[in-house]
Amino acid sequence: MTITITNKTIRPIYPTMQKTKLVNLEKLPLFARELVGDLRAGDRVALIGEMGAGKTTLVKAIAKALGYAGMVKSPTFTILNEYKLSTDNDFSGLKKIIHADFYRFENLKDIQALDLESELNNETIFFAEWPEKVNKVDWNPTVVIKIIWISPTVREIGWERLD
Repeated sequence: MTITITNKTIRPIYPTMQKTKLVNLEKLPLFARELVGDLRAGDRVALIGEMGAGKTTLVKAIAKALGYAGMVKSPTFTILNEYKLSTDNDFSGLKKIIHADFYRFENLKDIQALDLESELNNETIFFAEWPEKVNKVDWNPTVVIKIIWISPTVREIGWERLD
């Protein structure tokens, strides 16, 4: 399968992903609503992509699709951001989103220092940028989302459930 963007033809970079889509950033809110349909309360989402690929931008769009009206910021410096959702969101029992950046992490002890065990439950969707910095067994992701920068306005996004 090949896809043409203007005069550039590419092959899907992640052909093994269950779903792959080219997304124009102008249409990211529509894509986020589609992606939310594949997420579940309690998911632990691994966000994979180079610096500037759009990991935080995607989390912003997902938060908005879930009804969060506040500002969503990159967790690069804070390591972890929490966003409380209104009770009338599309997920029964979903109360918040946690968005973390594992870039400076090296092992399980770094994750344990965050004391996430009580937070990672069926009331939360947890998003982790740079999950490849730690062993996936240390936090057991249920969904992987891979983002590839294609052009300033287009990303290839692949996603799949692991559970």
